[in-house]
Amino acid sequence: MSNFTRSGAYPWALVGIFAAVQLVMTAFPITFSIGIGGILSLGLVAAPIIGYLLGPFFGTISVLIGSFLGVSINVALHPLAMFTPIAPAASALVAGSLRVKKPIVVPLVYIASIGIFLVSPIAGLSYAFLWFHIIALILSLLFLMPLFREKLSSGLEMDANVGYGIGVVSIWLLSLISVLADQLVGSTIGAFYFVTLGLDAPTVAGFYATAIFIYPIERTLASIIAAFVIVALAKFLAKTYFDLPTTPLESGIQELPEEEIQ
Repeated sequence: MSNFTRSGAYPWALVGIFAAVQLVMTAFPITFSIGIGGILSLGLVAAPIIGYLLGPFFGTISVLIGSFLGVSINVALHPLAMFTPIAPAASALVAGSLRVKKPIVVPLVYIASIGIFLVSPIAGLSYAFLWFHIIALILSLLFLMPLFREKLSSGLEMDANVGYGIGVVSIWLLSLISVLADQLVGSTIGAFYFVTLGLDAPTVAGFYATAIFIYPIERTLASIIAAFVIVALAKFLAKTYFDLPTTPLESGIQELPEEEIQ
C-alpha cells in the first residue's frame, strides 16, 4: 500500500462511491430462491463488505446513506419501510469494528438488540427465534478472548496471505456475524413495527416462527458469498496501491482520527 498523505476528503469520496453500490443493491435487489420458502438477496452481502473495506465509521455512514436512498426509491420492496437502513448499517458497523480491532462493539450490538427484542410485544411467543443469533453472539466473543483474538484479527488483514488458513475462518466469521446482526436488528425493529401497523402479536409471532429454521440457512449462505467476495477483493487490493480508511500505515490501522469524530 502507498504511504501518501491522504486528503480529508478522500474517505468521504469512498463513502459516496460505496453508498451508490448499496443504493443499487437496496433499490433493485437481486434475489434467488433457496428452497422451503426462503429467498436470498445479494443485497445482504453488500453491507459487511463495505464495513470491512471502510471500517465502522465510514462504512456505517456509507451503508446508511445508500440504504436510505435505495428504500426511498422503492419503498414497496421493504417491509420495514424507512426503518430498513438501520439493519444493514448495523451489519457494516459490526464488520468494520472487527476489521479495525474494536471487537467489543459487536457483543454490545448483539446484547442490546436481543434485550430490546425480549421486551417486544411478541417476545413471549418468539424467544426461540433468537437461537442462531445467540450462537453468533458467542462466536463474536472469540475476537475478545486472548487465546483467539490475535490470530482472528491477523486473519482479517489485507496481505498476500489473506484467504488462507486462519484468514478463511476469520473472514467467514466476520461475514456470518455481520449478516446475522443485520437480521437481528431488522427482526427486533419488526417485532415492534408490525404490531404498530395493526397486526396482533400472535400473527406477527407466527411470521417469526415460520422463519426460525429458514433464516439460519439464508444467512449462512449470504455469509459464504460475502466471505468469498471479501477474500477476492482483499487479495486484489493487497497487490495495489489503492488505499482505504482501514489500510495499515506505519502507525497501524487508521480510520477517522479521534479528533475528527469529536
